[in-house]
Amino acid sequence: AKLDIVGGYAEVEQTTGVIMRLGTDPNLGYISMLNNGNDFTIYTANTRRLTVLDGGNVGIGTTTPDNLLTILGNELASSPLSALHINLSYNFNKSVINAITLDHVLKSPVNSTGGVGVGILFRASDNASQMISIANITAVLYNATNGTQLSALTFGTTNGTERMRID
Repeated sequence: AKLDIVGGYAEVEQTTGVIMRLGTDPNLGYISMLNNGNDFTIYTANTRRLTVLDGGNVGIGTTTPDNLLTILGNELASSPLSALHINLSYNFNKSVINAITLDHVLKSPVNSTGGVGVGILFRASDNASQMISIANITAVLYNATNGTQLSALTFGTTNGTERMRID
């Protein structure tokens, strides 16, 4: 195998794990897998940007992701104002396309009579820095019997109280 570096920098360091540095400045961007828990990290501008914990959780903007994917957008005061942007401009000439698909699959669907679904929860931090649930949109299957499924889209507020339902 051959590695050619022209006008740049490449290093593999193995003192506290494995750190691979590529580029013109060894401290700006690098990939590391350290021995302190086998976390995999990617750095740019000498700042940790992406973390994959040894249990599989992925964090963008956080070193301690607590879900399969955690995006922490502390720097959203500047443009753009969203932590996640999905651009569907290449949509294979379809006028409607699913940007996000949410699935809730029951492990034992045979005995389910309904009341299952998926939703989007909106939260915000109050003046005591506590995360408060402020609203939700839920798609619920309230009759799951094969052939006679019935569903609704519900909109709720602060304490989960349903405010509107579309059957």
